[in-house]
Amino acid sequence: MEELLDLERPVGLLLVAVLHFVEDAYDPRAAVAELRDALAPGSLIVVTHASYEGIPVPPEQADGTVGVYKDIRNPLIMRSRDEIARFFEGYDMVEPGLVPMPHWRPDTAPDEEDPYSFSGFAGVGRKR
Repeated sequence: MEELLDLERPVGLLLVAVLHFVEDAYDPRAAVAELRDALAPGSLIVVTHASYEGIPVPPEQADGTVGVYKDIRNPLIMRSRDEIARFFEGYDMVEPGLVPMPHWRPDTAPDEEDPYSFSGFAGVGRKR
């Protein structure tokens, strides 16, 4: 890996649509902390994570999506915004912070986006 990445210099770690497939039993926060500790100061982490929080549909309807993943033996772990924010420990948040996905530097008005397509949060942090 050293011939591809110089971890003495800042790099970008993309955890896009990944962490909501890691069950708490596997301690995803510890895994993210281990990755953080291997990165040079100034490195960026990008996280998107599915969440029920802020979804404008009844929870039982959203539960159907989670059920599909259970049926294919691939868990979909919905976490709250506060739980997702803990993945950024050791990082300074880049503006606009941890926000609903359509609000992270949108190209179009967030209210024009499909709420089902963006049912989660996005954020970028810079390692101290």
